Amino acid sequence: MIKKIRNQFLYRSLLHPNIKGNKFPERNFFNFQVMSKVHLYKTILNRKKISNNLGSLYTPPHNIAVKTWRNLVKLNPNNLGNWSISKKPSWDIGDLEGEVIHKMIDLLGGKKTQLEGYVTSGGTESNIFSAWLGREMLAKENSSSAICLIKTKLSHYSVTKAARITNIPTYNSPLDSGHWNMDPKRLVKTIIDLHKKHSYTGFLIPLTLGYTPTGTNDNIQQIIQSLRDVKKNYKQISFYCWIDAALNGLTEPFVRSNFEPFKEPEIYSYLTDFHKFGLVPYSSGVIIYKKELRNLINIKVDYASLSDSTLSGSRSGIPAASIWSMIHYFGKKKYKKSVSNCLTMKNIFIKGIKEIFPESTLITEENSISCAIILKKRIPKKIREKYWIHSQKPDKYFKNIKNSLLYTFFFLPHVKEKTIKNFFKDMKS
Repeated sequence: MIKKIRNQFLYRSLLHPNIKGNKFPERNFFNFQVMSKVHLYKTILNRKKISNNLGSLYTPPHNIAVKTWRNLVKLNPNNLGNWSISKKPSWDIGDLEGEVIHKMIDLLGGKKTQLEGYVTSGGTESNIFSAWLGREMLAKENSSSAICLIKTKLSHYSVTKAARITNIPTYNSPLDSGHWNMDPKRLVKTIIDLHKKHSYTGFLIPLTLGYTPTGTNDNIQQIIQSLRDVKKNYKQISFYCWIDAALNGLTEPFVRSNFEPFKEPEIYSYLTDFHKFGLVPYSSGVIIYKKELRNLINIKVDYASLSDSTLSGSRSGIPAASIWSMIHYFGKKKYKKSVSNCLTMKNIFIKGIKEIFPESTLITEENSISCAIILKKRIPKKIREKYWIHSQKPDKYFKNIKNSLLYTFFFLPHVKEKTIKNFFKDMKS
């Protein structure tokens, strides 16, 4: 208590009254005045105890990634354009981005002669980029084609944002109630109905590995086969499919043998995030796409004598360097071990949930590092706040699930067995 009062007094005595106002300051403030407020928010964040976080995609970065940031942040490297495909000196930091992309292509079982990509700010940018690239590809195939996007109610909100930005009409395809993913048969019906009713011939279809609310995956091979069946009967129809693997995209390659998403010709891009399971600071994502499509979006940067085929243009080179550091520090061996530990924590949690909530409905994927539970009982606010847990009504996905709440839990590398046991102890008290 005394320490808290002392800290509040120190904060108020050091800060000039106007530093908290809304007006742009007329004069400069001293370093200690500015930093005192920064340290205040550092204290607030520390009090939240990241170790208790079971309910959000927020995890502390690894020390190796943090050190990379510290070593480079003052140099402020700018990775303008798609440096992984430009001819720059080997000592340029952009060279690290090229290495990251090529190593990710190798991890996905692809060929660097056919694929390329860049380091993005994360899944949102990557989804917007994919929608943009897909629109351009479908428009080139048939300049008079009408294009739409088909997703599910579980799809990440950034997919809707991507459709709005690219001015593409969006429709929902029904979910499979048994597996909480896109229903292949009903997707076919949705496509045919839209084609007949609105004359759509170009379809953007984002598929998901790791829906955020549930951790479930779309059955990509089954969906692709269904699309091929549609193509046999409707030859004028074209598809651009991409995989939104922001959540499970960096875990699947380490738990599934022969994970090669680009073996399916209908898959044109693949995205994942390193600031989740990858233990890299925000914002650090990766987009991989078919190299043949680059010219559809490529633009010259005259003042820099290079070309840009990215969405963001100028961006920090530090995320690429941090990803590079983690890839080499962990390698496949440590990433496999990390995934295994995360899955162990999830299974411990599931066992405990079944014991205290035998009536609950569990939703998860075998290799997903997250899960969801549907409860009739509301988890007390105090516990939700302590463990960063969020809820939503499942009837937004299936109308027959009423008077219940859906809670999502993530088992990122910071989650330990002690935290899970403390959660169940609090739930029982």
